[in-house]
Amino acid sequence: MKKRIIDLPDLPDEILLIIFNKLGSFDVLYSLLNSTQRLDRIARSSYSKSINFSIELSDGQICPIDSAELHRFNIEMLPQIHDRIQMMTLEPTNIERILSSQFPNLHTLVLVGFSPDLLLNYFTGNLLQSRNFNYLIVYV
Repeated sequence: MKKRIIDLPDLPDEILLIIFNKLGSFDVLYSLLNSTQRLDRIARSSYSKSINFSIELSDGQICPIDSAELHRFNIEMLPQIHDRIQMMTLEPTNIERILSSQFPNLHTLVLVGFSPDLLLNYFTGNLLQSRNFNYLIVYV
């Protein structure tokens, strides 16, 4: 009997979406943007509207994304999709780095892992006041 090898790009889009839905949007975009044309298209169309820039552990703790991965994403990938992002989830260690970019279609910002004092600092400081967040909905 002949062995058959199937590569990930050989799978139908429906199966790929089932697999990718088990991953976070950041992981899908980080892994697939600028890969093959088909995988890039799937990632952009399905995962660039809402991005979670945090990791929730099984015990409920919030952790930041690896700094090197976040740096690469911010430099290489975010400029390609910044205008598609409508919702993002941020935690304290990455908020300033991410919000240094412009997001013309951002309408929801989810802030996780922030202490009340830190939130107050951001809302009364220059970071959030210097952005055009007139229609922004913030969940804490």
